[in-house]
Amino acid sequence: MAAARIFSEMEVSLACWALGCSSIRGGAAGGAGADSFHARFKQGNTLVRSGNPEDALPVFQELQIEEPSDLSLQYAIGCAHYGSAEHHAAGGHIEDAAAAFARAQSAFEAAASASKGMLRRNAAFNGANCMARNALVGVSHVDIEKSISDFRKAIEGYHGLLAQYPGFAEAQQNLDHMQYQLKKL
Repeated sequence: MAAARIFSEMEVSLACWALGCSSIRGGAAGGAGADSFHARFKQGNTLVRSGNPEDALPVFQELQIEEPSDLSLQYAIGCAHYGSAEHHAAGGHIEDAAAAFARAQSAFEAAASASKGMLRRNAAFNGANCMARNALVGVSHVDIEKSISDFRKAIEGYHGLLAQYPGFAEAQQNLDHMQYQLKKL
């Protein structure tokens, strides 16, 4: 079975302009404040993409003070936490990874309330991915009952996502993989 997107680095491809979010930047179309926000948002995304999610978090958190209701920013924070969780997992720091996956999931859940379809869909997908990665990373480090519970939560997350977005191939692939992994336990 081919590896699903949850098994690769988190893609941070949602730049503000790609989502059409520029209109929510506090009024000024093309104003200096909007340009500064946009530049710092891009800087944070660049840090995540270059493998420095921990460095991106303060950038995004500072922007959150300016735009606390910006859901694309919540999504970016989720991506940074997800990247941080992967770094912790790779280093064998499973408890730190689990905490970072939980923070990422929380940020993605907030972003999933967006009215924009792609942001809502991707946030819900990555929230389910957080549950899946947490289950997969923790499987050899926690008791079997906790592992089974984590796998079931991830599977429920993908089922919920597919109920909203039937035909979402990546979500179906991840669901199939998690069901397979659960059977192996």
